[in-house]
Amino acid sequence: MCGAVSYNTAKGRLEEVREMSEEDCDQDFEIKEIIKKAFDAYDEDGSGFLEKPEIRRLLDDACKELGTPIITEEHLNKIIDVVDNNADGKFSVDELSSIIKPILKKQIG
Repeated sequence: MCGAVSYNTAKGRLEEVREMSEEDCDQDFEIKEIIKKAFDAYDEDGSGFLEKPEIRRLLDDACKELGTPIITEEHLNKIIDVVDNNADGKFSVDELSSIIKPILKKQIG
């Protein structure tokens, strides 16, 4: 009987996994909503993208909120180069999410 798991134990573990999965889904939904609201708040022209001045404002506000120095123009350009997957010089919601989602998951989780 080595390694055997009772039905009740297995059922209990499955319930735990199901609850964890539901919590993860709820957390992911909440994070997506937060990111979308932030994106929309900084998308001043309603283009559906954050252009460089909008990205600058978002990062400046984040630096102020965190009490860190405002980033330089060179650093801003490097951030855009790294995050901007399609090299169009602007951020989509998904591109912004790629840098914000891990931070929010750490704070919420």
